[in-house]
Amino acid sequence: EVFLENYLKDIVHWEVVCSGDSSMILSPAESLNMLRIVQEATQNMLKYSRAMNFRISIDASQEFTMIIEDDGDGISDLPKENSGNMGLKNIKTRMEEIGGYAHFINDQGFKITLCLKKVNKH
Repeated sequence: EVFLENYLKDIVHWEVVCSGDSSMILSPAESLNMLRIVQEATQNMLKYSRAMNFRISIDASQEFTMIIEDDGDGISDLPKENSGNMGLKNIKTRMEEIGGYAHFINDQGFKITLCLKKVNKH
């Protein structure tokens, strides 16, 4: 949240909502990749979407799921094999590297769903 406060202060309305099992912990690699993904999504939203609202929802009920969404213009070129949009390709690659997946929805804004199947507990 500190990153978002410093980065989005006075630009868009933003919030982070967490639910589920607070004893779940991410490995250092998972944490770093999730942070980099949030940074990428935030930069894309600021550069391209003209969004007024930005939200991150984290649910650690069954598995670790993070949904990053905005109410902006969306993205005209969702990642496909050999397409442009390196930022979204990087998000997919980062999730694959830590055993998860990323799903993009381009409808009334833009939504990224990130899911990790296995997460450790303390």
